[in-house]
Amino acid sequence: MSTNGYITGPPLRLADLGVAFLYLPGLLLYTYPLATDLSHPFAAIGDYLLITYGLAWQWHALLHAPAHFFDANVMFPADGSLAIATPLNSSQLLFFAPALELGGDPILAINFVYLGNILATALSCYYIFRRYRAGRDAAFVGGWIFAFAIGKMFQNFQFPFFWMPWAFHLWHRFLLENRWRHLLAAALCFVLLSLGSFYLMFMSFLGLVAWTTVFHWKIRSLLNRRFLLRALIGGGLVGLLLLPFGWPYFSVSRTYGLSRPMGEVIQYSADPLSSYLLPDNRSVLYDRLRWGARYSPLPGEERLFAAVFSLVQKAAGASVLGDRYSEGLAYRDFHGIWAVGGEERRLFLGYSVLSLVALGLLGRVPGKRRRERILLAWLALIMAILSLGPVVILLGHLTYVPGPYTLFYYLLPGLKGMRATARFGYVAMLAAAALSVYGWSDLRERVARMCRARNLPASPAIALLLLGWLGLFTLENLPAERHQHPRPADPPGGYAWLASQTIQGGIIEIPTFKGSMKKTDPLYGARRTAYSQREYLYMYYSIYHWQPIYNGFGAFISPLQFQIRDAVERLPDSRAVDFLKRQGLNTLVLHRYWFEPEDERFWNRADVRQVLKVVVETDGAEVCRLR
Repeated sequence: MSTNGYITGPPLRLADLGVAFLYLPGLLLYTYPLATDLSHPFAAIGDYLLITYGLAWQWHALLHAPAHFFDANVMFPADGSLAIATPLNSSQLLFFAPALELGGDPILAINFVYLGNILATALSCYYIFRRYRAGRDAAFVGGWIFAFAIGKMFQNFQFPFFWMPWAFHLWHRFLLENRWRHLLAAALCFVLLSLGSFYLMFMSFLGLVAWTTVFHWKIRSLLNRRFLLRALIGGGLVGLLLLPFGWPYFSVSRTYGLSRPMGEVIQYSADPLSSYLLPDNRSVLYDRLRWGARYSPLPGEERLFAAVFSLVQKAAGASVLGDRYSEGLAYRDFHGIWAVGGEERRLFLGYSVLSLVALGLLGRVPGKRRRERILLAWLALIMAILSLGPVVILLGHLTYVPGPYTLFYYLLPGLKGMRATARFGYVAMLAAAALSVYGWSDLRERVARMCRARNLPASPAIALLLLGWLGLFTLENLPAERHQHPRPADPPGGYAWLASQTIQGGIIEIPTFKGSMKKTDPLYGARRTAYSQREYLYMYYSIYHWQPIYNGFGAFISPLQFQIRDAVERLPDSRAVDFLKRQGLNTLVLHRYWFEPEDERFWNRADVRQVLKVVVETDGAEVCRLR
């Protein structure tokens, strides 16, 4: 028990273990039909396949080449290609590595990451809420909310959310008691959280700064030498532990200028109305509602946008989309791109949760719990405001009102590499789940008093109330569309041959992308989904041979990739052949089953065939070497 009376939760008992098992039906329900066949992916080809490759490479590198951890086998010959292609999700190996070693299937392993993160999030919240003297039912409700909220469900394969409540809990205990053990434990949790996702690192860091500021303002002054010295030591320890992992990403960003332009961030920012207050989350109950998705400009809105856009273009030289334009951008185009980013903005928790949050804010709580309630309320408000991004948008209408995120965008190193500012709302979700614990506790007490006044047993009434609330929450958060997505085809036979060979240098897999990789490029834009999915498959299939490949696709593209692609398109030019050989790219794999008509014409040309020597043909593919 804490001497200040804050941490007074009882030790966990067998009944708590029983309550924890109640999360399993929710896990099966909210992820259905995944549990029916864990060998099938839970999403279409895209980020999940990128994360699968990234985790597989990190485990492979730790076992076989730890000194080259960041030199992944993709995007050869670029240095630090892991930092170019994939986010760092190393702490996800906690679930991925055992599943991969036992099952030998990367898809099975990423599914265990997805399920494991959700269950660990529910159990972590339950335990922590119990430590703050929440009843079993209230702690269960809080864990259920943060684990199964639809707005973050699809992110569980890449974000280990369960570290977040631990980081806030342990940091709060350090603020209260100023003990080394709490500081070191909080630092360790923050490091593991950061190694799971840099997004989680930034959102949790700003959340912890907000928590500390409000604590100093509302509860107790922290301006004392003991606290400041220990906090500085803890921060330095975190920095030392994260530096070896963060430096490659910082170096790549500095080398290639990899950052998200301010305008690009706007389309992935939250909307204060449709993201938080209005039902628009693609759930069973609200699937047909689309707030702000329909293009309906207000009178004069298009002219105002054109005028502001022209001023921004002259001042900054870049459009609100992040691409450079020689002509103006129509408001319809901007709105269309904003509407596409809607998945990131689905932060609405449902009125079942918002009602508990309101009761938690306004209802009765024990005296010292009120101070925690103040901290949670401010945390939710601050992080929700940050999630609105650089400029506030209301139901698809640009208000031109700047948000405080703009300041952090320019001042906080590394934040320019983040695009989806709406994700800062995940911290607000955690605060809302904690406030809901207070709300449920107050509601339970009200029901119990009513039952006692009528000489009725309270337990059955509370159980019925809980079942009714779970039903409403499910309707408001269960995804309306749930599919069992097709598994990527097994690697073609050519990959088994590659796995048995010692390849000098790297491999170029053909066909690859065409155009400039800009949405506005007519050559690339219309086929960008097919191009990106094919590159993801190349990365995924490389798990089965681990040969260095030129191909790869991620948040950023190295300029060297464009130079190599251009050289391939100039074959059989002797300068192009020499350039490819200097880059160590002597081997090409021609996947004819993916050829488009222009690919067939190019690679069947007699002059192109003269610079290629076919080594092996298998399953509709040719492995060739440059002569």
